[in-house]
Amino acid sequence: MSLKPEEDISSVQQDVDEVLIEEAKAIQSVAHAIFHTGMDLLNRQKSSKITVAIDKNTSERDLWNKYSKDVFGRVPAEKTLAVAKNALRDGHSKEMAVKIILSADPQSEQIKQKQGQQKAQQYAELAVRAAYRKDLVAKQSKQSQKQQQLPQGKDFELER
Repeated sequence: MSLKPEEDISSVQQDVDEVLIEEAKAIQSVAHAIFHTGMDLLNRQKSSKITVAIDKNTSERDLWNKYSKDVFGRVPAEKTLAVAKNALRDGHSKEMAVKIILSADPQSEQIKQKQGQQKAQQYAELAVRAAYRKDLVAKQSKQSQKQQQLPQGKDFELER
């Protein structure tokens, strides 16, 4: 039995459509796997703890010097914030970052002299919280941009 030319073309077109649909499904499957692998890695990164080994002879003042080196700000609080951010990014706890600031930050020392230890403590804690939140927002923004670049599931579904 021979097919008419129109039937041959429609048969070939149907075969091509089926192949394209199967390829699209395979690409979708790979995209889903990449997306979920990325999410798994992000979740592991969130849950992993970083510990910093500190030489017992390293004082908070030494750490201040390390984290404030080459750091400048238009106002003193910018330097304090940058030091807090550097300490947190290096894996120090929030409590340690506060101690580092209280040990040698000129602005916290000035506050301590004029308003007392409690106000200096509050200033250092505020700087650390702000640095932590700023870094957290930056990480979330980066993750959001990465997620927007990954294909989402239903965007690739094809109808037959």
